[in-house]
Amino acid sequence: WFFDMPADNPHTGYAKARLPYIQQVIQRAKVVTVSTDELRQRMASLHPRVVVLPNLVNEQQWVPRAALSGDKVIIGYAGTETHSRDLAMIESVLERIAARHAGRVGFVFLGCSTERLYRLPDSRVVEFQHGYGKYLQTLQSVPMDIALAPLADMLSEKLGLPREVAMTAMAIIVPMILSKLAGGGQS
Repeated sequence: WFFDMPADNPHTGYAKARLPYIQQVIQRAKVVTVSTDELRQRMASLHPRVVVLPNLVNEQQWVPRAALSGDKVIIGYAGTETHSRDLAMIESVLERIAARHAGRVGFVFLGCSTERLYRLPDSRVVEFQHGYGKYLQTLQSVPMDIALAPLADMLSEKLGLPREVAMTAMAIIVPMILSKLAGGGQS
């Protein structure tokens, strides 16, 4: 949520500096579109006409991927640099997995990692590609047996991120481990 970014988000300073201009543009618009009902409710205080247009994924961009046949199970994560707090939640678990299954497990982090995760044995970081088409193409080319989707901020759930994460998992056709969602996991 642009108007209430956590302090550890790398874009917080940028967003706060532009907030008055953004609020002015929103107030002058004829209509504002958002992707979830939660965002519509939050935006309603800034504009009387807010419409929900759910995120859509172009399924034609999904390319079936061959099953991995290597000796190692590859555990992966994909997300922007804004998700380091999400990854920090699972650092110790991934370190234990790396130690317990040394030589049989590897890690790949697309777009985001932490200092501790950089140091995991058999791990690599792939540069994030901006634009959904490029992102999806890169994601589909990165070997991964299991995808991780930790969410430290349950606000993310309300804004629709778990749905987007699940759609991405379907696009790459791998099992996914998600955070426990608030409210019994309704997303």
